[in-house]
Amino acid sequence: NWNNGEEAVLGLRNEYNATATVIICPWGSKGVYGWGVQMTKPIFVPAIEIKAIDTCGAGDCFIAASIWSMTCGKSLQESLQFACLVAARKCSQKVLHYRGNLPEITATEFKEKFSNGFGDYSWIHFEGRNFDQIHEMMSFVKTSKAENELLMISVEFEKIRNFSWFEKLIEFADVIFMSKDFAKSKNWNNGEEAVLGLRNEYNATATMIICPWGSKGVYGLGVQMTKPIFVPAIEIKAMDTCGAGDCFIAASIWSMTCGKSLQESLQFACLVAAKKCSQKGLKNILLE
Repeated sequence: NWNNGEEAVLGLRNEYNATATVIICPWGSKGVYGWGVQMTKPIFVPAIEIKAIDTCGAGDCFIAASIWSMTCGKSLQESLQFACLVAARKCSQKVLHYRGNLPEITATEFKEKFSNGFGDYSWIHFEGRNFDQIHEMMSFVKTSKAENELLMISVEFEKIRNFSWFEKLIEFADVIFMSKDFAKSKNWNNGEEAVLGLRNEYNATATMIICPWGSKGVYGLGVQMTKPIFVPAIEIKAMDTCGAGDCFIAASIWSMTCGKSLQESLQFACLVAAKKCSQKGLKNILLE
């Protein structure tokens, strides 16, 4: 029942006898309140106004920055100012990601795992990384299509890399998901240019190509199509965009495996991605 940050730090100190403890309480877009052990009243540091792109991990960044600053001997005021800056910088850019020493799966491991083939599978999706191994894995899956003609293979071209790696993967893919950043790195200025460019410049004539273009929408080009289709994005108030791209791809794949058309699948994927962006986290994405 503490209605603001000042009430919160005062309440925790006075009602729970936290007199020997530094108390810090971020209060959303307003700012952060803090109370040091020797202080007679709370301090307040206003939040830095930004255009939020991705809030995922901002709280952890705030805490880490606060701890780091205080261990460097900075005052509570200075530490909270620094933490607000770090959190703002985090929110104004895309995902902060670190996976330590976790290794990528090798082609040998992949082949051993699926030594019995892919008869029970309808779709295998690859992320566009670990390139030397992916080429061998996709080739392995492609050879299995003789036993399962309905098996689909897709790959994501997201990160900006040397295109020769990706060019080698096109022949194995039934569907390619291409990011806006990747497309722009190839001098394609919009989604329509991107899907046509990938088809015409890299001979992706036997591959369905899908290219989301941010808040504008998504472009798609089916194998039998002569011109791209476009599905506009759903306008929302974005709260947390982390994972939206994966939700979009997953929804597209799920819809197409259900027999929906490319148009219908992209409409559904845009809905799922919009719902994801309008809430924190991935749990309980409601489509009603």
